[in-house]
Amino acid sequence: MMRKTVILILLCCLSIGVQAINPRDSLSAGFGKPCYTLKIGAAYAYNRSLESMGNFHVQTLLPFHSNIEMIAGIGLSTANIYSGRIVIRPKVDFRVGELYWDAIFDYRSIVRDNQWNCAMALAMGYRMDYLNLQIGWCGRVMNFYPTYDATLSACEWEKFNLLYRLEIYCRPQRCRWNLMFCATDYDDFVIERMAQPLFLVNGRYDIDNHWRVEAEAEMKPTGMMHMNATFYGAMFKVGFSYQF
Repeated sequence: MMRKTVILILLCCLSIGVQAINPRDSLSAGFGKPCYTLKIGAAYAYNRSLESMGNFHVQTLLPFHSNIEMIAGIGLSTANIYSGRIVIRPKVDFRVGELYWDAIFDYRSIVRDNQWNCAMALAMGYRMDYLNLQIGWCGRVMNFYPTYDATLSACEWEKFNLLYRLEIYCRPQRCRWNLMFCATDYDDFVIERMAQPLFLVNGRYDIDNHWRVEAEAEMKPTGMMHMNATFYGAMFKVGFSYQF
């Protein structure tokens, strides 16, 4: 009897220990039990066109079902740039990893230049503990208003742009902290052209089962085809998320 009691206590302790390090959904690709999550962050950015600017963003994860969720967010910038994004994500769990599809609607208004662009994308991805790979298609409508006459406008339709994202993680997702290296042509609120990749480094730490803190550095290499019309740029983000 005593032996069974000791074994039962050990199993309960082991269960509690495992539960404490369950994976958290990181908003970049669903991985783990879906829960309502709110993510708030701020960033400092610099590029040649706009020079220094500050950004503020809010994102939320809304799981409708164990196999479908929505991510919605808004971004505000001191450079008079306003962004919004909605992502619908069906997903299927496998023994090793997760297969998911993203339907993305992205809107970005550059008030200072009387411009806006709207992008729609469809992508498929597969995520494992150390790797997340995503590829898809993106189309975009851009509207330009000449600064000398606000009544004039010109629209341009980009029918095809390759969407891609490669994330490499240093540790399994069940770890309380992790480090991620990424090469992609889109981030939380900007979809670039496929010939102009972004390079990101992201670190996160789970304080407990509800609170997470994150820091991220993003670099845009030399090039003239970026959507913010800059030759180069860098952004540094910090933020936290709360999982209900």
